[in-house]
Amino acid sequence: MDGTPPPGAVRAPLLAALRREVHDALVRLDLRASRDLALSGAANGASPDDLFTDVLRPALHDAVALLAPRERARRTRALASSVGATLEALRDGQEAPAPAVRRRCAVVAVGRGPLDALDGRAISDALDDAGWDVRELTPDTAPDEVRVLAARDCAELAVLPTSSATDVLVMAPAYRLLRRMADPPVIIACSLAGEDELARARGVGADDHVTSLADLLASIDRHLPGADKRRWGVRIQRPGDDLVLTPTGILDADSVARLRDVAASRSGTFARLLVEVGDVAERQPAGLRALGLWADEPGGPHVVDAPLAARERADLRWRGPAA
Repeated sequence: MDGTPPPGAVRAPLLAALRREVHDALVRLDLRASRDLALSGAANGASPDDLFTDVLRPALHDAVALLAPRERARRTRALASSVGATLEALRDGQEAPAPAVRRRCAVVAVGRGPLDALDGRAISDALDDAGWDVRELTPDTAPDEVRVLAARDCAELAVLPTSSATDVLVMAPAYRLLRRMADPPVIIACSLAGEDELARARGVGADDHVTSLADLLASIDRHLPGADKRRWGVRIQRPGDDLVLTPTGILDADSVARLRDVAASRSGTFARLLVEVGDVAERQPAGLRALGLWADEPGGPHVVDAPLAARERADLRWRGPAA
């Protein structure tokens, strides 16, 4: 150890100072100064993703908040356009990444407002640099069309930028439809310079919620399965004393084993276990057999095809899942 601080420790003060200076420049509408400041950060070793997430986007957010209501719409468009041009200049200054042998497909929803559009553009650029083939979806894309496009292009990733808790709930129908695919993509909600809505996003079906481009790429690495592996997921609910597991994707012997692990890790914390298989997109005979054997064991789950009301759960008897 030579006492040299890690690169991140060196960049953090630089980025914090740049954020203040860029904010002041945007408030003054000195767009050239804000661009030059960002480029100086790049010259000092900061990446375009870090500069966008830690400098440009939060500075823009704070500058917009100071605008007078009568000027907000017009000036927000101008400021967002300038920050977008700065981000493009930062990426143009990078060495072009080596082409990937196989580019995996991602779908990115782009919001209607100027800040939402800017976030979508930044996310698409970051994914493209990371070797993804990006399909952008317009704000008018219906949830069912999102699912159709994801299936057509064999998308392995869906990134849905959200700028508020309301946006997370608006996207819930798309999350649920993506989850019901035989090979559901990794679904990540992304609120750049926004609030952490992890619990809310997971509650409507997302795998994760992130608030920066660096966290987005790290989350993809954590959640993306290996090549040729089918996606699997499970939603967990705790109504009363019950534990309710809702698997998604494919129901095979491996996914039943994972369900057993999920239940075992919570042993002693619930009075009754239910497995709802209504959202499973594909049921394999081996999975049905494994689930039936588990249900026949002492303390095994009740298996149902659809969510049950509290009274129905109270009167529950074993019913095997439909093939």
